[in-house]
Amino acid sequence: MPGDILYLVKELRENTQLWFTRSPEAKVDLYTRFVRVRVDELQTLAERDAAPARDIAQAVERLGDQLNALDVEVSEAVESGVESGGVAPSFVQTVADAAVEQDAARIALQGTLGSASSSTQPDLQRAILILADASSRVAAALESMASGEQGR
Repeated sequence: MPGDILYLVKELRENTQLWFTRSPEAKVDLYTRFVRVRVDELQTLAERDAAPARDIAQAVERLGDQLNALDVEVSEAVESGVESGGVAPSFVQTVADAAVEQDAARIALQGTLGSASSSTQPDLQRAILILADASSRVAAALESMASGEQGR
């Protein structure tokens, strides 16, 4: 959990996994799994009455960073797909699955928000907004991929 001494090891492990992952599809899948982990961390921290605000902020920051990286991965794949004649259907499905996961994560955090302490609510609200923004970016990428397929 954020704030634990071993959290740095967890971050290093995740970064190493990403570094060794080469295909855009596998990276999107990995980022999607990490989003689930960050949401679980946020929910656990929100349930703790004495969770330090910096720990929650750290989880929100990492969530945002990973969603931004996912967005870059999707954007680059869409660009290269446009240049090469299309995006693989399996990649489109992986991105669609990521969108579903992001929506589920946002809904889960909204459910947690009501029972969270007033000190953790602003960070949870920020995480919800980050997820909503990421969902809209992924939806736009899916539309772009669909319109690229229709144009062929």
